[in-house]
Amino acid sequence: MNQNQDSSHEDPTDEVALPEGDASPDEMRNDDPESDTIDEISRTDSHEPEDGDYQYVPDPAASEPSQETIADDGDPVVAAEEEEDEGTEDEDEYGDEDAQNEEDAVEDIEDEELVQDESDEEEQDDENELVDDEDEEYQEEDEDEDAQDEDDAEEDIEDEELEQDESDEEEQGDEDDLVDDEDEEYQEEDEDSRGEDDDDASIENRDQNKDGSQPRDLEAITLSPIEIDHSVLPVGVLSALDDGSGVLVDALAGRCSALGFGAKRPHETVQQVLENLTTDSAIWLGKDTTESAPEIRPLFLTSLSSTARKSLGSFFPSGMGIPDGLIQISPSADAAIDNAISMARRLKGDSCYRTIAIAGSDHGRTGMCRSATGIPEVQERFGPMMAGFTHVPMGDEKTLTAALDEQTACVLISPVNLQDAAIPCDAKFLLRVRELCDQQDIPLIIDETQVVFGASGHPATFQMLANINADLVIFSAGLFNGITGGLTLGNSEFAKTNADNLADYPLQTAILIDTLTQLDESELISPLPDDIHPLAIKIAEAISGFEFVRDINATGLTIGIESDIESSHVVATAARHGLRLASSGPTAVRLQPPLLLGEIDQQALIERISSTMETLEQEFSDPAL
Repeated sequence: MNQNQDSSHEDPTDEVALPEGDASPDEMRNDDPESDTIDEISRTDSHEPEDGDYQYVPDPAASEPSQETIADDGDPVVAAEEEEDEGTEDEDEYGDEDAQNEEDAVEDIEDEELVQDESDEEEQDDENELVDDEDEEYQEEDEDEDAQDEDDAEEDIEDEELEQDESDEEEQGDEDDLVDDEDEEYQEEDEDSRGEDDDDASIENRDQNKDGSQPRDLEAITLSPIEIDHSVLPVGVLSALDDGSGVLVDALAGRCSALGFGAKRPHETVQQVLENLTTDSAIWLGKDTTESAPEIRPLFLTSLSSTARKSLGSFFPSGMGIPDGLIQISPSADAAIDNAISMARRLKGDSCYRTIAIAGSDHGRTGMCRSATGIPEVQERFGPMMAGFTHVPMGDEKTLTAALDEQTACVLISPVNLQDAAIPCDAKFLLRVRELCDQQDIPLIIDETQVVFGASGHPATFQMLANINADLVIFSAGLFNGITGGLTLGNSEFAKTNADNLADYPLQTAILIDTLTQLDESELISPLPDDIHPLAIKIAEAISGFEFVRDINATGLTIGIESDIESSHVVATAARHGLRLASSGPTAVRLQPPLLLGEIDQQALIERISSTMETLEQEFSDPAL
């Protein structure tokens, strides 16, 4: 019987008599797969039946009778075999039917699951579409609500602005009517009250700006009556205020550039330098070169250095007192002064280290520069200064002579004392200094870092004051277009132990070349008639009538104004009038305009100075103030 057949079916083989002790067909088929089948056992010749067993006797007349013959003869054995075969066929048919039924059932289950899956997918798609439709509806509703809210807000704002405008117009109309009605009544009282208000405002401004640290009150700025086109400002001292409310007259613009605010901007030059720095290995500074390994520089730096020397040569011809043996660039004016003092000490040897400087002069803010500066306030709260610095009064030949000895390495002097009303050095004193230095073989260093290059009608200011030669000259103001830098020129003695370093600072060198080229093309540097600049004469004429102005010191365009008023208060008052000045001592201010000044620049500068002086005179004309 098939193992998969249902046990409820009857087994046709039960009707066949089997010998006792033989296993049933099920047992034989299940327990011993290798055993013979029932038919084979029944047909084995060696089987000997026992008593009571049915014995099979073959027919000798027909060794191979057909199935039909056997059936026709009515042989009971054949009938039994036929019944057995029919039972086997029934079993096979039942087994096939059961297997077919099971397969059909499995297929039915799979078909049902497939149908169920398809149904589930269709339901999920319907739900997703429903959700998407709902999201789009919600999104459209939200957008409609937002747009409606924005429209409502804009309408509210417009309504409020309209109401405010109507209210302002009504108030303005009421005020205009009130002014018209009361105009004649207050006309006579206005002059008296105005004087009192001005006096009160003057006292308040003086108290607030006494130290000069109070920020500028933009509402109080009195702009020049000159109508200036803001879109195209003239070159020189004019620039727009940082808040766009007017025009600033910067009387110190020359310190940024000798050509003023209209100078060519160095953007292209800076870009070119940066491109070459990143493509030409410009960091080869040759610090470790020896005679056996000569210095190798990129072509860009070599060209930059030669161009700078050529540009400087047009301003400093031989015999004009300016050395041309050594040219060095420094990252700042203070660094250039440090370097100049150091070179002088190395030139003289270890035993010569002392520097003679002028009392009251200002040489910078590094440790060495503070020690060289002759201003006590600059040295306070910094502890002991560097050793080897001695200060002598300006113009005191005897003190200077006594200070010079075998340990003196150099003499350091500025041609104009910007910390004392911009008073220039006396020509006789400069000549005497040069004579004493020559007698004892001491280098003379002239510091021009704080005076504008070419402002005296000569490249160097000391050339205007005295016909002397310098061993080292340091420039800065007006040459580097607003960035820090210093230029040092030295004679052949310094060139023996030092080398040009123009390629070490390509940015400063490139901007220096641009400035010198523009100055050369504009021909702005030329000797002044009677050594007085026309602008200085105009300023002197404009302010000479004010009683508190004591004196005006002019060295070209380096102008100092002495007065009886504290310099900090003058600077603060000028700022309220849109004018920039700088303190030059306790009671003096200074101007350092550029060389390029148009008529509008000069007129605006003079008017701002005049209006500042008028305000100061009103403040201090009353003895009660």
